[in-house]
Amino acid sequence: MTAPVQAKDAGEWTCEDFLKVPKSAQPRIVYYLVGLNKSQMKEFHDISAKDFNVSISKVVQHCHSNLPENLWQAIADHFYWHAMQMP
Repeated sequence: MTAPVQAKDAGEWTCEDFLKVPKSAQPRIVYYLVGLNKSQMKEFHDISAKDFNVSISKVVQHCHSNLPENLWQAIADHFYWHAMQMP
């Protein structure tokens, strides 16, 4: 069962907020935040369908054990970890 989620700015969402929404909506939330982040970059036109065809199961798993964590941080840790390892 899910509970209502209060309206918040995208950057204020926590993992707990994310897990309260219906499972069918969770991928849209993740992809929205990824797209929102990319749109703030100079190369925002580089967003493609492949950016939104990624399993979010690791984000969901991470959120279950880290409820107070910022949702964007959980997403960044899952989707962008490889970028942080570049020299």
